[in-house]
Amino acid sequence: MISRLRQWTRPYARTVALAVVLQLVQALGLLLLPTLNADVIDNGVLAGDTDHTSAWAR
Repeated sequence: MISRLRQWTRPYARTVALAVVLQLVQALGLLLLPTLNADVIDNGVLAGDTDHTSAWAR
């Protein structure tokens, strides 16, 4: 049964691999955004460093 399933899904291997990679990139991006926001707030807004806060916009 598993061999038959592999045979049927073989043409879609690249598509599935691409979907997995894109999901990984999305998850990493979602985890990175709060870290970047915390850095801007902690080191820019609270410290009064406007150069640090505007550096992320460039």
